[in-house]
Amino acid sequence: QIQLSDGDGSCGYVYSLSSSRAWASPDPADFSGTVAPMGSGKAGGSDTGAGTGTINITVSAKSLKPGVHHFTIVVQSQNAEPSPDRIPFTVTVK
Repeated sequence: QIQLSDGDGSCGYVYSLSSSRAWASPDPADFSGTVAPMGSGKAGGSDTGAGTGTINITVSAKSLKPGVHHFTIVVQSQNAEPSPDRIPFTVTVK
């Protein structure tokens, strides 16, 4: 999971996501959405519509060989710093 938030709690922001690998991707409903100002969203659930900032990432390892694999989720927003923000992940397949 990724947790997006409005750090200063003032206005929230609109975002979009992308993944560097087809086998690792955000929930289809969360490729874009709105993160509400802190305190106005409910905990849990997906961001789109709820404003919680909780983004689930699905990894499908069935086409991956055993070993260590890396991917990056890119978050873009006109109102967030830094933008784009690149979040690295590592997956180990046994």
